[in-house]
Amino acid sequence: MLVRDLNDNDVSAEFATTLLLSSHVRNSMENIHDFISDELMAILNAEIRYAIYEFFTKAANNVEHVDWLTRTLPRNWEVPGIDP
Repeated sequence: MLVRDLNDNDVSAEFATTLLLSSHVRNSMENIHDFISDELMAILNAEIRYAIYEFFTKAANNVEHVDWLTRTLPRNWEVPGIDP
């Protein structure tokens, strides 16, 4: 499937947000591409897109899953925008 105009009526908010967020994540990770092959980068990008889409369409509305995600956040992760 080709990416269509994100303003089309048949594009869900979850789908459009997934594509925009995935593109932002991919662009932010571009420096990793220096260390891995094009093939592996393509796999990584696809996995990120599907994980983000799954979050918006399934996990975000599942209280138990959100609770599990909250409890399993690594304590050593910096808080974006707050921690250096």
